[in-house]
Amino acid sequence: MPREEIRQPKVFAELAARVRLRRAAYLARLGAALQDGFRPSREQYAVTVEPSPASDELAEREALTEELRRLTPRERLAGRSLAGPHRDAIRLLVDGRDAAVEASAGQARSLLLALALATLKVYEEETGRTAVALLDDLDSELDPDRASDLCAEVVRRGQAFVTTAHPHWAESLRPLGHVFQVAAGEVRCA
Repeated sequence: MPREEIRQPKVFAELAARVRLRRAAYLARLGAALQDGFRPSREQYAVTVEPSPASDELAEREALTEELRRLTPRERLAGRSLAGPHRDAIRLLVDGRDAAVEASAGQARSLLLALALATLKVYEEETGRTAVALLDDLDSELDPDRASDLCAEVVRRGQAFVTTAHPHWAESLRPLGHVFQVAAGEVRCA
């Protein structure tokens, strides 16, 4: 077996172990932010990854090396990699259930918006700076209560640009911030 073929899985396992552990740490911070963030109807949100990484980099590297060794014949037949962090399943949960299978459209949209807000919180914790949230067509898939709750949460956390095609709904946000209208390529105070 050529030397390069032996070395590649080792390098891949080293880098992949780091990616898995860093991602797990990030998901833990994101999960904590989800618990304290936007949760309409008191829904519980979570994000998980499968498989769960080992407890440390060495153990994860060894597990990946063994998995790669075991899957090498199948990978050659498939013509692609079958193991590693790029193949891991990220699961989004609403009240402990897989959102991809059981969440309503409103629940799924709320979960994604909660993730966006949680990401902003983690970013601020890590960098000490706030980011601006960009929320496009927010009211298209959310009921009015969820949309209002989300906007109030965004105001508490920082700054956002929220777009809508519904002027009446935009007017309902006036107590939370400024309302602008875009028409004929111009932005004006509404």
